[in-house]
Amino acid sequence: MFVNEFGLIVVARTSGNGRVDRRGHLRLPLAVRRRCGIVTGDRVLVTANRQRNELLVIPMAAVDAMVVLYRQPDDSQARR
Repeated sequence: MFVNEFGLIVVARTSGNGRVDRRGHLRLPLAVRRRCGIVTGDRVLVTANRQRNELLVIPMAAVDAMVVLYRQPDDSQARR
């Protein structure tokens, strides 16, 4: 499991104990949520990268920040 500025990357392990419960919820340990700044009730984007056997858990605040950065014009466009 790795945490970067955008969220959490969970790498698949055959010995892992993570499970999706009957309600479709994926539990994240408290220590992981704290490292990512995720609190109860926060919405997250969960996506899988099957080629790398990774599950990405990205807090919506990080998704918002990525969209803002993407939408900013670069200097070359501003000069036109």
